[in-house]
Amino acid sequence: MDAFRVVPFSPAALSEIVTEKSFGASPSVGRKKNVEYLGSYLSKVETKTIVVEHTYIDKDYLEDFAAYYVRCFADYPKTCTRLHFFSEEFSESEFRSALEHAADHPVENANYLGFIVLKPLPDTVIGRTCLRPWKDTADRKRVFPIVCDVPVNLFGINLSVRSLPFQEQDTDVAACATSALWSALHGTGRLFQHQIPSPVEITKAASAHSRVDDRSFPNRNGLNAFQIADAIRSVGLEPLAIRGSDTTMVRLAAAAYLRAGIPCILLSRLHDAASNVEIGRHAVAVNGYSLGNLKPKSWTKNATVFRAATIDRLYCHDDQIGPYAALEFDANGSISAGFDKASKVEILPENLIVPLYHKIRIPVSTIIEKVAALDDTIETLRAARLLPLERRLIWDVYLNDIARLRTRLFQSEELPTALRISKLEKSYPRYVWVAIARIGEEMQFMLLFDATDLLQAEQFIDCIPFDAGLCSALAVVSGNPEIRSINRVFAWFEAHSNELVATPAASADGDK
Repeated sequence: MDAFRVVPFSPAALSEIVTEKSFGASPSVGRKKNVEYLGSYLSKVETKTIVVEHTYIDKDYLEDFAAYYVRCFADYPKTCTRLHFFSEEFSESEFRSALEHAADHPVENANYLGFIVLKPLPDTVIGRTCLRPWKDTADRKRVFPIVCDVPVNLFGINLSVRSLPFQEQDTDVAACATSALWSALHGTGRLFQHQIPSPVEITKAASAHSRVDDRSFPNRNGLNAFQIADAIRSVGLEPLAIRGSDTTMVRLAAAAYLRAGIPCILLSRLHDAASNVEIGRHAVAVNGYSLGNLKPKSWTKNATVFRAATIDRLYCHDDQIGPYAALEFDANGSISAGFDKASKVEILPENLIVPLYHKIRIPVSTIIEKVAALDDTIETLRAARLLPLERRLIWDVYLNDIARLRTRLFQSEELPTALRISKLEKSYPRYVWVAIARIGEEMQFMLLFDATDLLQAEQFIDCIPFDAGLCSALAVVSGNPEIRSINRVFAWFEAHSNELVATPAASADGDK
């Protein structure tokens, strides 16, 4: 048999190949919901051609094979199949021309959409999958801060795709939480430089101390929050659990950590609203979001307005659906998910678990509370007409590392040169919380908090002023000792009142 074949893409062709490559070639495998979703997704990203790489050795499958499948009586193969997707139409002869170094051929990185590894198993065949995420549309700005370049070598042709790996859960060595962890740890592995475990290694680490409801393998009942935390600790990270009953807080926290390149794991209960029946619990890896047409919404604990509350979708690697599946928020904050209208279910979040580097000590909730307290005072001053604000500030809160922040400041054209250089030369901790105050899309000032500080400390370390009018007015009111004593931010404005020179208001920052 040839090492490859080239076929025109269609959802039906994808279904046929998945069926053909599964163990036993059952037609039901090609009709599964996740295969249907992948066919629809690849159609929407304008896939034209599939290159089938018949024999491919996949590291994660090989480790699971050695730990579990090889011990079965059935003779499961140890090699996989890899499908490559292109947005350009070409034939098998044209692909051979590419291998022969022909001058004109369509196999270019610009046309490469990614790959799917097919595991030779009876049912759960979708292995390591790296596909391009959704693109922006006229009415929807999508942000995927987690994706990075995944190198691919296709018979000597070097390609790459910006993606976060996904795979379908395997009810023998992994359940939904394991698959979500596997995807999330691919993101943190590149960011924090830890080993990326295979699904079977994640299940072993998760069940080493806290037992599952049933046996570890086959892993039918999945992992609970404590076991997920154990699996995160096994790679040297610390789990942060954020209660998910407040869906506004889910959006604020997810966006805050995603923008630092840190994926999150959302644990939820699934509820069928039509029948009023709870379906069960589920875990997904959150990797992106979109800013749609929802209006900025105030935090439920007070009236502070956060930009992340306009998020209308969180994008997740959902092993029951597929990569970049959407969790949709309505105007009331309720969440639903599903590939189509018939499969829509209500999502009731329980926990958002964030795998963190141990030096990131200050949680997002602490910064949100500090910003809310500051905003209350600013709003009181605005109501008393002591500040030149016609409307309430909108706050943008996210985690950042100092290298990315310095790059942002270095590229900034909004700041005076002397101010910009002084901030670039200043010493900061490795990780900082950023809180940007905006009016519309225009930045007024940026507050920096030490993310590595003690909880009992103040955390506020610096401010970067963008709009001279508001910042100068804040400096004036901060001259009042009673106001200055309320918050260290006011003390900063009073101490730096002579440095606030006229600068134009800055537009939306480039750091997504």
